[in-house]
Amino acid sequence: MSERWPQVALGEVANLDVERVAVASGEIYRIAGVLNAGRGLFARDEIDGASTNYSVLHRLRRGQLVMRKLTAWEGPITVVPQDFDGYFVSSEFPTFTLDNGKIEPDFMRLVCQTPKLWEAMKGTSTGTVQRRKRVNPAALLAIKIDLPPLHEQRRIADLMRAVDVSLERAAVQGKRIRALGRSLRANVFEPRDDWERVRASDAMEITMGRQRSPKHMHGDHLVPYLRAANVKDGRLILEDVLAMHFTPAEQATFALTSGDVLVTEGCGSLSEIGASAQWHEEREGTVCFQNTLLRLRAHEQVTRPEFVHQWARWAYESGQFADIASGTNIFHIGSTRAASMDVPVPPLTDQDRLVASLVASDAVVKRAERYLEAMKELRRATLHAFLSATTEIGALYDRFLEEQGGSAPTALAVAA
Repeated sequence: MSERWPQVALGEVANLDVERVAVASGEIYRIAGVLNAGRGLFARDEIDGASTNYSVLHRLRRGQLVMRKLTAWEGPITVVPQDFDGYFVSSEFPTFTLDNGKIEPDFMRLVCQTPKLWEAMKGTSTGTVQRRKRVNPAALLAIKIDLPPLHEQRRIADLMRAVDVSLERAAVQGKRIRALGRSLRANVFEPRDDWERVRASDAMEITMGRQRSPKHMHGDHLVPYLRAANVKDGRLILEDVLAMHFTPAEQATFALTSGDVLVTEGCGSLSEIGASAQWHEEREGTVCFQNTLLRLRAHEQVTRPEFVHQWARWAYESGQFADIASGTNIFHIGSTRAASMDVPVPPLTDQDRLVASLVASDAVVKRAERYLEAMKELRRATLHAFLSATTEIGALYDRFLEEQGGSAPTALAVAA
């Protein structure tokens, strides 16, 4: 709680105000949903009144507060922007009109993005089954928030909007850089007459990991191992590495060495199957791998490890791995099908040259991703500092206006 700002119940600045609309046959309704964590609204498919079981829908109006009553701890609450004025939601989504003489809609939108509010919503939810617990409108309106004066609310909203503009630009630039990297990889692995083409098993060693089993959870040789959850496109996630028993003989077969490429062999999504990353001994000691992964290891004098990695990334990006996968709910590539894939094998000197350009491109992509993550963390810290009144807003706001050369609306127009 801020020592400078009073706490008020949401009911002092908002009131339940639901516009119920009877669903009519032949009418088309634009439907919206509410994202978790206060991330706003999203458009669902339009529905025809003749083909829905809904008898009543709630109409959204710009500037209203809207929440989903179900799973409130996930933060499904936001303020309706202009783009969603006139959309509809089901009766699961109550709406509230804000008193603009007390609270700015843009400030309330920021409050909706805070874990503090989600926790308060969770504390007021009712029901016996966790995933079916709900927050009723009266309980929401009883939640208290810190409420600065209107002029302070506007300053906070102005500055956070400027941060969001910068964050959006960074995200767009990151997408462009990633698209360029994929394009460069596609150009390298396009079919060429002057390169020999061989079966994947002739270009690399392909091994499926050891199966996980309850009997392997204990033993004298517990060893860390990687699984599909640890491998994403071009990177390893090593914060959650499990361990199981591998005998010394099994370690000789399944231990990773620097340069090995790990490919997601099985998962529930065709868009994710075949994602790969390269192992560079990020952890000390022996590390093995599970059968949800394939290990690709370059054949000496035939392929370079980094060339194998770049080929695997191309096979994922181009859908080659997805094309050979089989299954219904869970898809699998299979080591046999992977071994039969077609791989271009240029001379080693050409591999080195081509890989150098792709590695440089990947390095730029990683820098862009790190920058975007840093921007997101900056936004989280800035929002917390502003809403908890731990940062004095006045000087920052005035400096922002001075740099942009105008009033708040002018400054934001320039920033956009």
